[in-house]
Amino acid sequence: AEPFTYSWDAKSISAKSPTGSARRPWTHYAKVKEDDHIFLLYHSDNIFEMLPKSWFPNPSVINEFRRLALHSADA
Repeated sequence: AEPFTYSWDAKSISAKSPTGSARRPWTHYAKVKEDDHIFLLYHSDNIFEMLPKSWFPNPSVINEFRRLALHSADA
């Protein structure tokens, strides 16, 4: 278990660890769900990435992430 660092821009979301990295376009996510504590980014109906909101530095970053994620789910 090694730490992951996530980053994103308008086109994609990226994850890095000491042993590798991955980049996935927002449009590759099938759907996005969230509650008060987490975001779930679905690759399919039963495969998802879970991003705790506690990882985000402040509410404005959460709002920007939500905007990009939800926009991709609507596309």
